[in-house]
Amino acid sequence: MTIELPEPLDTFDLEMPDGAVLRLRRHGNPAGSRLILAHGNGFATDAYYPFWKYLAGDFEILIQDLRNHGQNPLHGSLGHSLRQCSLDHEVAVAAIRDRFGAKPTVGIYHSVSSLAAILQTVDRGMIWDGLVLVDPPLIPSPGHPLHEGCFKFELVLANWAMKRQNRFQDPQELAQLFRETKLMQLWVEGAHDLLARSVLREMDGGWGLCCPRELEATLYTQNAYSGLWDRVPELTDISDRLLFLSADGELEDAPPNTRVGRALRESFGFRVDVLENTTHMLQIERPEAAVASVRRFLEDIGMTA
Repeated sequence: MTIELPEPLDTFDLEMPDGAVLRLRRHGNPAGSRLILAHGNGFATDAYYPFWKYLAGDFEILIQDLRNHGQNPLHGSLGHSLRQCSLDHEVAVAAIRDRFGAKPTVGIYHSVSSLAAILQTVDRGMIWDGLVLVDPPLIPSPGHPLHEGCFKFELVLANWAMKRQNRFQDPQELAQLFRETKLMQLWVEGAHDLLARSVLREMDGGWGLCCPRELEATLYTQNAYSGLWDRVPELTDISDRLLFLSADGELEDAPPNTRVGRALRESFGFRVDVLENTTHMLQIERPEAAVASVRRFLEDIGMTA
């Protein structure tokens, strides 16, 4: 099955202060409350359509790719950092409000984009009416039972990213690699092809990664040494507007970072919904279950469609 994306209602390029460009796309119901979505490291938000399509009938959907990812022009290594991505979030939220008007707004951010949202919030304050943080790969502090495993796993990912294949004859070549990857076996039908199309662009007579592997690797490394876990308690002031969606860390061979969701609940008392039988890419493994959690949260914070 081939998954086809709908045409956006609007597309506009937003230039960051350092010259990087974010190409934002508006989908869904313009009359509804606003959801802003972004993706994980090396991915692209178009690939999460199996998840956000279930929200598009009721909500205005703004699709954001992180700098040097997805539909964004390549800006390069300068400014490719978690801190800059957190600043990009702030600029994007303000620009969306200026272009389409003020309305209730919730950010739904997966993995590295959720880390950037955490950093933005603890550094400069909450700019959303609510946040859904999907499986943030936080590294618990030294001494925590999960620290060593999560720290080492992030460096393993950085090493893998540096060595990954970065040129392909066509997107189907990459899609086949995804289908053969053990951690991608739970994905809904058509998601592997959609991801391949979303993270590749034509170049040099073939296809290359939108986000160069070196830039993907640097974000893994930055996260490993970020110390962001120590600032997580600063989120308790907004805990009533915060939902963590977590992978099932009890699955066989689950990497250690999938257990962070439960640790956030145990350590800080945050609201954490664990989706059983899912890995880190839970939004495209059990999209309807993920959407059900999001809708319950939106209702609880008083955000109607």
